Amino acid sequence: MTATTAPVQEVSRHELTRAPFVDLVKAELGKILSQRPQRWLFGIAVLLAPMAAIVFCISLPVTQGKTLGDTATGDVLTASLLGIDAATIAAIVFAAVAVGTEYSTGLMQHSITVTPNRTRLLTAKTIAVASATAVIGVAGVILVGAVAGAAVAGTGRSFVDILGGSGPRLLAGSILMPVFYGVLATLFAFMFRKTAAGILGPIAVLVLAAIIGWFGADISQVLTPLTPLAGLHSISGIASGAEDIGPLSGAITLIVWLLFGYGIARWRFTRKDA
Repeated sequence: MTATTAPVQEVSRHELTRAPFVDLVKAELGKILSQRPQRWLFGIAVLLAPMAAIVFCISLPVTQGKTLGDTATGDVLTASLLGIDAATIAAIVFAAVAVGTEYSTGLMQHSITVTPNRTRLLTAKTIAVASATAVIGVAGVILVGAVAGAAVAGTGRSFVDILGGSGPRLLAGSILMPVFYGVLATLFAFMFRKTAAGILGPIAVLVLAAIIGWFGADISQVLTPLTPLAGLHSISGIASGAEDIGPLSGAITLIVWLLFGYGIARWRFTRKDA
């Protein structure tokens, strides 16, 4: 009497495909953070924020032409939060490397074998990166806020003065910057299957948004509201002029950018030669 058994490979794939999605996200996050270079990049991204904030606070008397004590609390906080820009660049590199190294080492093919549903794999990787960069954003904002509070307290004011007025909104909104550009880096890396593309793509989007004004007022009025920076600044409450599209429109702008990028990345990744 001969017993019939299903092929082991087919059963394993079927079971892996049915595995809870949250487990796949955890696996992708664990895969990213299990690599020493990635852990270093993660730590650098977090520490860059307060280090840059200290530099910007020290340079305020030069850039503002007045002492730190004469500088408004809001201006001290705004200058300190430029440290999040530095953390964002590191978050972009972190995210791009997370995807790019899988392509360069051939590990991506193994990931596809383990998780044949490529849309599921892409989504899990994107959420994993978003989770990691959210931690970078939260930790960075807390540390930058501490730097700004210490700078203000050093001039005889209260540490918690940074939480007055629009301070909480500015701090909360700043968390989104490394998350948005980190996810964008992930999508660019999937689109072009290279770390360099994952780094240069988001930086190009960031720089383009900053220099649109060079092309004249008419073009700037039309294009500026469509940029991610307009969305981020509107959510944070620091937008002005054509950038000021309101927090709701700002959130919609960011979502549209990410959905568009996700759509292209999915189209590229689900092709069988990926």
